[in-house]
Amino acid sequence: MEAGFLEGPQGPLFHILHPPEAEPPKGCVLYAPPFAEELNKSRRMVAEQARRLAAAGYAVLLPDLYGCGDSAGELQDARWEAWLDDLQRCAETLCARFPAPLHLWGLRSGCLLASALAHRLETPPRSLLYWQPVGNGKLFLTQFLRLRVAAGMMSGGKETTAALRERLAGGETLEIAGYPLAPALAQALEQARLQQPPDGVEVHWVEVMQGDAPQLPPASQRLVDDWQEAGIAVQAAVVPGEPFWSTQEIRTVPALWQRTLGCLQRGPAAAAQAADASAQPLVSVIMPAFNAASYIEEAIDSVLAQDYPHKELIVIDDGSSDDTVARVQAYGDRVRLLTQANQGSAVARNQGLDAAQGEYIAFLDSDDVWLPGKLTAQVGYLEAHPDVGMIYSDWLPWKRDKQSKAFPPPEALAPATPDTGVPPEEIPLLTEGSGWLYNRLLFGSLLHTITVMARRELIEQVGRFDPELKRGQDYDYWLRASRHTEIHQLDRVFALYRLHGSGCITQWPDINYEKLVVEKALARWGLEGPTGERSDRKAVERRLAGTCFDFGYHHYWSGNPRRASRSFLEALRHHPRHLGSWRYAGMSLAMGLFKGR
Repeated sequence: MEAGFLEGPQGPLFHILHPPEAEPPKGCVLYAPPFAEELNKSRRMVAEQARRLAAAGYAVLLPDLYGCGDSAGELQDARWEAWLDDLQRCAETLCARFPAPLHLWGLRSGCLLASALAHRLETPPRSLLYWQPVGNGKLFLTQFLRLRVAAGMMSGGKETTAALRERLAGGETLEIAGYPLAPALAQALEQARLQQPPDGVEVHWVEVMQGDAPQLPPASQRLVDDWQEAGIAVQAAVVPGEPFWSTQEIRTVPALWQRTLGCLQRGPAAAAQAADASAQPLVSVIMPAFNAASYIEEAIDSVLAQDYPHKELIVIDDGSSDDTVARVQAYGDRVRLLTQANQGSAVARNQGLDAAQGEYIAFLDSDDVWLPGKLTAQVGYLEAHPDVGMIYSDWLPWKRDKQSKAFPPPEALAPATPDTGVPPEEIPLLTEGSGWLYNRLLFGSLLHTITVMARRELIEQVGRFDPELKRGQDYDYWLRASRHTEIHQLDRVFALYRLHGSGCITQWPDINYEKLVVEKALARWGLEGPTGERSDRKAVERRLAGTCFDFGYHHYWSGNPRRASRSFLEALRHHPRHLGSWRYAGMSLAMGLFKGR
């Protein structure tokens, strides 16, 4: 990172430059900042995005415009045209140092500046990257003036936006939320509109919205549709998150960083330039690890040995105390290593999701292994079925035999080898594990994490793994995903689940997480699936009773009769006629009384 000043048309312009971490650079990215407090609220998001773009091979310039930040001048003297002059000088300087295609990146009102600049440049930019674009400057100005109206109402004032506009038209500079707004700048904002880009310029339009299934606002969707009908290459997307440019506390939206990288790396122009393995969709493999030194090398080797060429492996060490980190570091740049204090696999997977750059996301635990062909088969299927957002496969439990064979005997793996000549997209499905799975998932977690691959778009819709769930966070994730997409299961064994006696499956927690996950889903969505299918209430009650019985059963035989009895009584509340729960409730109560003597 380099910080300094360049000579702008009105005076020195402070800027931060992130040079590309690749030669030759893939492109130049010039940032057009938003207005007033939105600029300050978004600095962290923008700085982190710039670092990620630089790491991916782009030169990124983040300027403060005249009257803003550390650049020359005062905001009350700033003019819209002068800001465009500043940005034009920045573009010329950036491209002179790094000869590569230019991309203009704007946030909020900065998109209006980027839009106008695209028409001023002698050579139009390769693409326009819009974050939460303001399409209509007049509406934006009204929203900004309302900040003063709202503040005045708190102290008994009765100003209106119409009255404030009259004062601006009369030549008065107004102070709004601590920022001076000059009449000339207000007039320019009033007239600014997001312009249709020059011919041949791609547009990547990304908005951040909250909710279970966020969509573009109607005004944005109309403009995108109009441009697409006019032949403009527009890629529009929505990522879930908070409006970081306006929140009280500084917030980040990691999904937006990854989406932005994907926009530049997977845009039509970038795809046209790629003819080697990197032209295939990138698969990010996320592997959390905790004290896995005994097994992690086999897990890593099984990923690196996949015949699919365009992949990245991200290992997140969750505070290991053995030599897990050293064993991962021995792989050099073939594996990307992240570290964190011990916080659990959900937090580790979330950190992996933040770092992943792939169009597809796959998961593998550090003590399990993949079989050959997994990535090729799953990418091939998803590429051939764009309406499916998640794919998984069959798997086998695996325990080393006395001869310490690395894998089970060939006859046990026969289903893992696709029939000769059958392309990945034609591998048959297990119908009972495929489709809109919400209602079936209420009765059990069908998916095994180490077999799953998902589209990034789906990951961004579903969000992050729940760190409050110390167990069952993957089950919770599949339930959430099942509200957005069909999930399909390939009829092939592509993963081995290691049985070694020291995993979480042998250590029962104090909380019935399986029941908690199902109850959370029911509270959020009820018995009805996305297609209208409705689960039977009594069957669901029996399912909840079953989780309570299993939980109590394991605690009973682990010598914890009090927790067991509470769980058996809870099972009876859901299924009063279950004889096993009555029997074990009595046995655990008796054991508790005996132990209490």
